[in-house]
Amino acid sequence: MVVVVVLVVVVVVVVVVALCCPQILQELEYDASVDWWALGVLMYEMMAGQPPFEADSEDDLFESILHDDVLYPVWLTKEAVSVLKGVSEVSVQQSRSLFLSIL
Repeated sequence: MVVVVVLVVVVVVVVVVALCCPQILQELEYDASVDWWALGVLMYEMMAGQPPFEADSEDDLFESILHDDVLYPVWLTKEAVSVLKGVSEVSVQQSRSLFLSIL
């Protein structure tokens, strides 16, 4: 019973780490755009069957989130890619507006 509980906790932590957006990783101020980011990651995983960012370690995953472009599987429909890019754009727009309001 204890082994199952530990395994569930580890899986939840890994999922939460994968949902971290760049603003949180860079310890910047953030707003609701982090929720759009997480929604986009979840939608990507549901549509593609894999996360948009993968790495062998947590540090490499963070680097991937901060610096790598999202690659869309060729078998995703144009509509699916458009929706995913749209969610991503909402996240980016909200992040820019927060940054500009800080200046």
